[in-house]
Amino acid sequence: MGGYSLINQSIGVTPRKFSYYLPQFRRKDEQDMKDKSKFKFGCGVEISDEKSTPLLPKQDKYQMCHTRYCVQIKSICLKFKGKKCENHEIEVSEGDTENDNVIVIDSGTTFTYLKNNIFEKLLDKLKKKLKDESPRKLLFYENCFEKKDGNVEKLENISFKFDGTTIELKKENFFDEYSVPDCNGGDPKNYVCLTVEGQNKGYRKRLRSYGDSVGEPQILGSRAQMDFTVAFDLEDDTNMKVSFENNEKNSDLSE
Repeated sequence: MGGYSLINQSIGVTPRKFSYYLPQFRRKDEQDMKDKSKFKFGCGVEISDEKSTPLLPKQDKYQMCHTRYCVQIKSICLKFKGKKCENHEIEVSEGDTENDNVIVIDSGTTFTYLKNNIFEKLLDKLKKKLKDESPRKLLFYENCFEKKDGNVEKLENISFKFDGTTIELKKENFFDEYSVPDCNGGDPKNYVCLTVEGQNKGYRKRLRSYGDSVGEPQILGSRAQMDFTVAFDLEDDTNMKVSFENNEKNSDLSE
């Protein structure tokens, strides 16, 4: 997007198109990832209208979107077995500024970052449903829930509702598995660690000094985009779109 893009500068070929696949940290099935996680830009990109959402225009009121791919997020919904998604839906309102419900699609960032108040609501729901009110901090993960009594199996997916479409994220899209050995030789404790954080919390805060006051955006990171084909239609500046095609809906974290 824009003149700063290395691809935009170097793609002086016809037809104008570019694609790449998304490998993932701590994933062993890299070859499988090549087949399932792709990003496509330019000529010949097929956009599914029912699975697409408009990219926000490069206007002054969306300053963060001048060189970024931005969409509007409406809500986040947690689906538990036997429960309707709407029972655990978190609305993302516009708030005081136009950018409050804007989220950047960024494959260069691993984690997903949400406004702090939205993240706290999400975390509270997970604490209650996974029956772990005090998640542990492990490695660079801020919130790790112990797997016990089938608690992780109860969570089926998390949905992100955008303007025009909804994407369902399976557990691998927002949880990493982590095991802690027992010092006395017993069975290790197994955890699932959340790869979603607050806007200026955790690993991101330790990397840089981020905060709401400097207008840092919400980010849909690469972990959330895993196993999707993300296609960008950028040919018409007045009608740019992005679509999300889910290539894998099964989850094995609860096995």
